[in-house]
Amino acid sequence: MSIKEPSAIKEPSAIREPSAIESSLLRCDLHDYIEIACLYQYELVITLKDGETIHCRAVDTKTIKQLGEFIIVRVGETTRDIALKDLSKMQALYEQAKFDTVSF
Repeated sequence: MSIKEPSAIKEPSAIREPSAIESSLLRCDLHDYIEIACLYQYELVITLKDGETIHCRAVDTKTIKQLGEFIIVRVGETTRDIALKDLSKMQALYEQAKFDTVSF
C-alpha cells in the first residue's frame, strides 16, 4: 500500500449550499408530530415564528415545489396553509393526544 504525497491528494469540490426547500425541511421526528396531528385531526394552538397564534384543527400536509412543505389547518369554516418553516410551537388540545407541545 502506497501513501499519497500531499500534492497528489485532491481538494474536496466546492460544498453546495442547500436550496431554499432543502433548508426549510424539518427533521423527521418533528415531521412525525405534524403527521400525527393530521391523522387524528387534533385541535391545535400553533405559534408561528413571528408570534402569531392560530387556534385550528389539523387537516393534511402538502408540498409545493419551490415553496416547501405546509400543514393545512381548518380555522372556523376556512382552511389555511401554514409553511412548516414558519412554525415555532404546536400544542395539541386533545387530552389524550400522542403529544402535548412540540417546539420547532
